[in-house]
Amino acid sequence: MCWLSKGWYEKMLAFAMDIGMKGLGYITVQEDGSYKGPIDKFLSPEKKEKLRTMLNLKTNDTLFFICDNIRIVNDLAGQIRTELGRRLDLIDKDRFDLCFITDFPMFERDDDGKLIFTHNPFSMPQGEMDALLHQEPTEIKAYQYDIVCNGVELSSGAVRNHRPGQFSITKDRISLFDALAMAGDLTIYGQRENVALIREENGMRTVHYFDLKNPDILTSPYFYLQQDDVVYVTPNKYKAQAGEINQNRSFYISLVSVAVSVATLLVTITR
Repeated sequence: MCWLSKGWYEKMLAFAMDIGMKGLGYITVQEDGSYKGPIDKFLSPEKKEKLRTMLNLKTNDTLFFICDNIRIVNDLAGQIRTELGRRLDLIDKDRFDLCFITDFPMFERDDDGKLIFTHNPFSMPQGEMDALLHQEPTEIKAYQYDIVCNGVELSSGAVRNHRPGQFSITKDRISLFDALAMAGDLTIYGQRENVALIREENGMRTVHYFDLKNPDILTSPYFYLQQDDVVYVTPNKYKAQAGEINQNRSFYISLVSVAVSVATLLVTITR
């Protein structure tokens, strides 16, 4: 982009500052292979050659530099790319390009290095429990999807945790609603008015019933689950009549374990 004036680059810098960037450095490849731009004087001959080889730079190519933490850089670089396409008239306004995005990362680290969910904690990780126990957390992918058209998200979805069973929790505490969501939420066949929480207290197994539509559940001492709690959702009459379950055995939506030892193990692995 050697044909572009210094004023053009200054306008791009003004745009970059408007979106929160601290600056926007660049270098342009000249016909003789040298570089021109405000970043040129900060690059050693070795670094210049490495950039040329790594990016296969050619005459008139321009390379922009953005410096910040990776989360901010990814966001700002996308905005710079779109603005460059607009200003250079590289975007075809008469076509629609669709993109189906898969393999979202399940976790990322925030600015303090703490492990956080990139989207929601209820999506099923690819590899399921084995991945959570044995993979580096930031390498775990989630079953999450986006449909994008011309850079605009049209819809998104995910495969929720839908297998009844035991779940290990990486949060400090988990509510009854969180537990149901992790197990895939209730279907039309579950009775919202008859959800049971089974808990061992002082060596005795006790059962507490909830109506999920009653706001009093939020102040219940059993709203937040404890280690080895079991949540049981009774199927309604339509599910029973359909014969899709055996009424003589328990039908578990989720068996939720919030074992401190397991949670601590996961935290230790992920830090």
